[in-house]
Amino acid sequence: ELNLNVLIYTPSKYKFIVVKGKDNIDLLDRLTTNDLKSLKSMEHAYSLLVSPKGRMIEMLSILNLEGQIILGCSADSLDKVLDWIDFYTFGEEVEITLDQKEYQSKIMIMGENSISFINTIFGIDMSLTEGKSMFIALNKQLYGRIKLLIVNKNYFDFGHYEIYASREDVDYILKLFKQNKNNFKLVEYLNDDQFNNYRIVNNLAGYPAEINENYNPLEAGLKKYINFNKKQTWVIFSLLAVLFSFTAFATSSGVLQFSDMVQFLSFLMDKTDEFYYYSVLLDGLAPTFTSADPDSLVNSVNKNLTVANSSSVC
Repeated sequence: ELNLNVLIYTPSKYKFIVVKGKDNIDLLDRLTTNDLKSLKSMEHAYSLLVSPKGRMIEMLSILNLEGQIILGCSADSLDKVLDWIDFYTFGEEVEITLDQKEYQSKIMIMGENSISFINTIFGIDMSLTEGKSMFIALNKQLYGRIKLLIVNKNYFDFGHYEIYASREDVDYILKLFKQNKNNFKLVEYLNDDQFNNYRIVNNLAGYPAEINENYNPLEAGLKKYINFNKKQTWVIFSLLAVLFSFTAFATSSGVLQFSDMVQFLSFLMDKTDEFYYYSVLLDGLAPTFTSADPDSLVNSVNKNLTVANSSSVC
C-alpha cells in the first residue's frame, strides 16, 4: 500500500474547442495575451481573452497538438469565447470543432505524488516536464486499446496533471482508479463544490468568480500570463476605443485641433509595452476628457500607469 497524497477532480462544466487550419496559432496569438507563436507541438500554455477595456473574458488552456489547437474553457463561458473568436476572425483559415470525441472530458490529478500515482495505475515510467504532453495507450477490457492524452500543467504555481479523453473513456479511467483504491492511502475525489473551496483556499482565480469583465488581469494576479512584447489586436482595440472617445469630445467641443489628437495618439503608441495601459486609459482617462488638453491627458496616463505598475502582485 502506497502512502500517496493525491486529489482527483473531474469538472462537470468544462468544454474543449478544437481549432484546426493553417492560421490557428496566428489567430489565437493575435487574440490573446500570451506568446503562442513559440508554442511547439505537444506544448501547453495559458492565455487570456480580454475585452477592449482590458477586462477579462476567460482564461484559456491552450495545447498545441500536432497541428491542431485544443482550447479548454468553462462551459459557462463557451458561447462568449466562440463569439469572440468568430467576431475577430478576419479571413484566417481556421476550422472550429466542438465535442470532438477524443477531447470531451478531463481528469485533474493534483498533489505532490501525482506522477507516482499515474505511473503506478497505468504501469508506465513517465517523466513529463512542465508544459509538456504525451499520449499513452491503455488496454481497455473487452474494448481493445484506447489512447489517452496526459498534460503537465502549471496554473499560478499550482502544478498538476490532466488526462484528456472521451466521456466514456474518462468514466472507465475513474473506475480503474477506484478499483485500485486499496493500493493507495490519502487519495481523495473532489466534487465541484469541494474543488471550488480548494481553489479559493489556494488563491486560484477561476471563471466567473474572479475571471470576469468586472476585473482586469492585474487585479486577479494574472500578470504572468501577459506577454509585454506583443502589439496585438487587443492593444489596438484599446487605443482605438480611447481615440474614438477622445475624438468625439474634441470634435463636439472644439477644444482640440486634429494635430493635438495626433500628438496624443503618438504618445499612446509609445506606451504599448507598458503593463495595463489599455485598461488604465479607458478607466482612468474618462474624467480628463472634460478638460482635454494634450498635457493633462499625458499626465493622467503617466499617473495611472504608475499606480497600476506599483500595485502589481506577481
